[in-house]
Amino acid sequence: MENDKMKIHIQITSDDGITYYGEAVLQKHGEKKKRPVVESSAKPPSHKCPDIIAILWQKGHFKQALSIADIKKALDATGHSFTTQNILMVLPRAKFLTRYGGRGSFTWKQKYPFHN
Repeated sequence: MENDKMKIHIQITSDDGITYYGEAVLQKHGEKKKRPVVESSAKPPSHKCPDIIAILWQKGHFKQALSIADIKKALDATGHSFTTQNILMVLPRAKFLTRYGGRGSFTWKQKYPFHN
């Protein structure tokens, strides 16, 4: 142990004979634990469905029309798994995609290709 910390062992026996024990580490009064400083210049990757759908579009997955099953396969291939309901909520909001087909057989295709 460091000089500014003390480790104590406690053992207590109750009136009915049950023994309780534990340990604790005490610090000098007024000193607080310092949290490690983590510096990061890169933004952590997002794992939200709209962001992953946008990445699929950027990689050219929507050049041909994709069904919901095809989109789920592409998402699974990236290591992300979203519910069908979640995906169906995101797709209409994606300004770069257009929906084709009728109820129960919709497909989605890009309106325009991604440009850097």
